[in-house]
Amino acid sequence: MKRATQWVLAVPILLAMGAGGAELVHWWLEPEADEHTENCGGAEPGKDAEKEPERVAPVRVVPVRRGSLATTSEVLGSVVARPGSVVGVSVPSEVLVGRVSVMKGQAVKAGDALLAVEPSAEARLQLDLARSAADSAARLHEAAKARRALNLGTSQELLQAEEAAKEAQMRLARLESARPAADGIVRASMDGLVADLHVQAGALAPAQTVLVELVGPEGLAAQLGVAPADAGRLKAGDAIGLSVLEGSGTAGEVKGAVVLVGAGPNPATHLTDVLVGFPAGALPLGAMVRGIITRTVADVLLVPRAGVLPHDGGYRVFLVKEGHAVETAVDVGAQNNQLVEVHGKGDGAGVHEGDLVVILGNYELEDGMAVAVESAR
Repeated sequence: MKRATQWVLAVPILLAMGAGGAELVHWWLEPEADEHTENCGGAEPGKDAEKEPERVAPVRVVPVRRGSLATTSEVLGSVVARPGSVVGVSVPSEVLVGRVSVMKGQAVKAGDALLAVEPSAEARLQLDLARSAADSAARLHEAAKARRALNLGTSQELLQAEEAAKEAQMRLARLESARPAADGIVRASMDGLVADLHVQAGALAPAQTVLVELVGPEGLAAQLGVAPADAGRLKAGDAIGLSVLEGSGTAGEVKGAVVLVGAGPNPATHLTDVLVGFPAGALPLGAMVRGIITRTVADVLLVPRAGVLPHDGGYRVFLVKEGHAVETAVDVGAQNNQLVEVHGKGDGAGVHEGDLVVILGNYELEDGMAVAVESAR
């Protein structure tokens, strides 16, 4: 800076001196130009310095192995009546429900009282009209027979009166048989459980309406909601452990077996309904249950969970080959708390039995990085 200030003051004087001054100006500036050339035109900084050593990452590895893997998954559901096992209890005529004597899930014996009912006003009216019609038709029939005996009527008239009397009697008989029992009690037709109640006290039930549904103890099953991917692997007869959720009934695990797998997801739950049978009386109707599904896959490539890393919406592992990390994309299958089934993208390419997979230090690795391997104990 000092030299530059001196130069600014001296240049006007030197230029006034003519050609000699110009030479002095050139001499004055030449050292700075040489200094600039030394700084800018010399060797690149660090060119002669030593090359930085390649980074080596310490890792622990285990070999990819082939074997079997047992997995468990937990699902929830409830105890319901199996389709086709429910028996409906109804009354042929329209009735008014007076009293309900049972509740859903209650055990009953054949002949136990379920409901108290009485004919509705409409049913009583229809029965009275049928009685009147039957009496009238019977009198007309007798009159037709008397006229025919006196040759005052034709055979056709007698036949018509006879048919009308028969039809009136048949209609009356149907309405009489459709009436509730004389005591008005609707009784259980079998031993079992009350699967459902469709009426309550004071309700008007149309003719042939199912009032109560009964199911035998052997007609119960656990209906579980299973993820569609898992449900697709289940088949009839597969074992599933069942237990009642706390506060929903008795405790203890019950051995069950798959009876039916739904054809697709239930629109209400987006899960596939799976029916699981169990020994009669082991679980109460309506109980909330937990199902434990155990599945074993055989002859698959297995890697410890620590070796499989999430990456870009998928998964990857780092293999060690010739002292360097090799990033390999994989698909995963069955898994438990310790192991994961893996196979490389593209029909198993990329991962093979015996490959060394990194299980410790893999989060710091990049593809191609040099590694120092420490075998797992």
